[in-house]
Amino acid sequence: MAGKATRDALYLSSFSATTLPPMMGVSAVASLVAALWLSRMLTRYTPARVVPLGFGVGSVVLLVIWGASFLAPRLSAVALYLYTGVFSGAMIAAFWALINETFDPHTSRRVVTAITSGGALGGLVGGLAVWRLSSIVAVPTMLPGLAAANALCMWGTWKLKGSDAKGIAVEALTDEPVFPFRVLREAPYLRNLAAIVALGAVTQGLLDYLFSAAAAKTFAKGPALLSFFSLFWVAVGALSFVRQAIFGRLALRKLGLAFSMALLPATVVLTGAVALAVPGLASTSALRGGEALNRNSFFRAAYEMLYTPVSERKKRAIKTVIDVGFDRLGTMTAAGLAWLAVCFAGPRTATVLLALTMVCALVTLARSRPIHLGYVPALEESLRRRGEESGLPATTPRPRPPSVAVAPQAVMPLEAHDQLSTQELSDLASTDVDRARRALSAEKPLARTSVAFAILRLADKPLHDVAVLALRRVAPLITGQLADVLCDPHADPAVRRSIPRVLSECSTPQVADALLRGAEDGRFDVRYECVRALLEITKKNPALAIPHDRLIALVRAEVSLDRDVWKSQPGQPLEDGADRPALIERLQRDRIDRSLEHVFHLLALNLDRESLVIAFKALHSGDERLRGTALEYLDTVLPDEIRDAVWPYLGEERPMRRARDVSEILADLQHLAPGVRP
Repeated sequence: MAGKATRDALYLSSFSATTLPPMMGVSAVASLVAALWLSRMLTRYTPARVVPLGFGVGSVVLLVIWGASFLAPRLSAVALYLYTGVFSGAMIAAFWALINETFDPHTSRRVVTAITSGGALGGLVGGLAVWRLSSIVAVPTMLPGLAAANALCMWGTWKLKGSDAKGIAVEALTDEPVFPFRVLREAPYLRNLAAIVALGAVTQGLLDYLFSAAAAKTFAKGPALLSFFSLFWVAVGALSFVRQAIFGRLALRKLGLAFSMALLPATVVLTGAVALAVPGLASTSALRGGEALNRNSFFRAAYEMLYTPVSERKKRAIKTVIDVGFDRLGTMTAAGLAWLAVCFAGPRTATVLLALTMVCALVTLARSRPIHLGYVPALEESLRRRGEESGLPATTPRPRPPSVAVAPQAVMPLEAHDQLSTQELSDLASTDVDRARRALSAEKPLARTSVAFAILRLADKPLHDVAVLALRRVAPLITGQLADVLCDPHADPAVRRSIPRVLSECSTPQVADALLRGAEDGRFDVRYECVRALLEITKKNPALAIPHDRLIALVRAEVSLDRDVWKSQPGQPLEDGADRPALIERLQRDRIDRSLEHVFHLLALNLDRESLVIAFKALHSGDERLRGTALEYLDTVLPDEIRDAVWPYLGEERPMRRARDVSEILADLQHLAPGVRP
């Protein structure tokens, strides 16, 4: 803020306002070249090394310009204008690249808000200092103070580089060159972001010209201009700080990223209409101040959050190109439009430029909504990528008995009650496990009268798997019977929680309805298995839609349970030997709540399944960046009422359970290697 006030005052004290458009254009070209060079440096040497060095070089350049101001004032004014255009945007972009690599996406919501508030406070202090000094010292005397500020920034970012903050990459990720424009071509999300930056720069450039020209007409050159500009930026800084400090985090959480960004162009449209109706310095100042207020608070915080899902490799290559390059392209466009208006519009220059500003703001407003639609897939991609890097598979297959083809038209009709079925009934009802196993393993499908006995055998541990397999072969023809037992609260619980595994072979609306009714059951183990079966049948038949309202009601019912009830929910039944998870998965499940997993299963019926699975596992991993990415993804995609209810179970670090008994560990080892004696 102090730099902008000093730049404008020094330049307009030496040149006419009509020279601003070409100066803006030259500055933009220089900034574009600097952005491409800086992108290469960040990719090669990392932001942790480049940023402190950049601030140090900036201090030296400012001192050189200050020395030149005594010999060639006009030359130093041009040099400061070019320096501000090239340096300010590039270093801000590089600084935010460093911040983005330091914190995970979820932590960034809090950190970005705090840093943006600090930036607003710095703008307030800088503008206030310039305002108070404007009547005491000459304009060029501000340059040593700006050099000192850069030196402090160099010290602060160097200290950050040397800290143990997680996520800072000290070494380059790869020696393979990354081409920014190829990244843009392959990423529609980043292209849309670049378009918003360019349109915003056109808007800001036109407003800068209108504001500077109106001020130059009203105030005398020199200290009067410096005093006005500094006082203006003091007011903007104060309002930005108060707004961001009080409402910053609330805006990101309640309004979302897209709406927080859309406030900027919406403000320009509204205040621009007032400026068209009541032209003058006051309305132009309100328009410029409203744009700056939004840009320095909500817009900046939301905008920087949009980069958090982008991989470090792509981010280093593209961020400065978008932040600076496309910003300067927009500034060049604004300079060209302003120059054409000055040359051809005559006394209507301000009106024409105001109209163009409002058009750019309206287009930016239209592009804000697709940003959110692109942010969620970018988070999902980031979640998968970090999950793979951390060794978390996207899905964990559910072990089960061999599958049987059960297309309804291919299922053989159930046998009638004859001599064969009588023998089958006798075998199934026998206390001899081998006789019952032979009956269930027969190649011929079960007889109709035998189905009820086969269902009862689901409760027998030695016969469970073979009973499931036998019932699956005829499941499409006995869906109603299976559903009746599933929803009968008086039936054996071991039978009821096994029926969903049978029904999972039939991906029909009737089965889905039965499983949904089971998901409303009073027993947690039945609900849990029904939802897992729903996941299986919807995976087989994507056209099978689960009613959104009913699903939300199920989730709401689960999260409304008392926390102690959540902790007491039983784990997966150990009598189901075929479903027993692998050892690593077993150890992971010893540390988590089954209820939370069940809620994630429900959410996966309507949200991206693979991403939710990774997010669930990431919440219990030791990788803080992966965990933060998962929290940010959930914070973005979950409905408000569900997110608010589940969040206490996600945002707290859960302690691990005490070590299991040695006998239980040995039992697991024997299960994995039955031929090895302990």
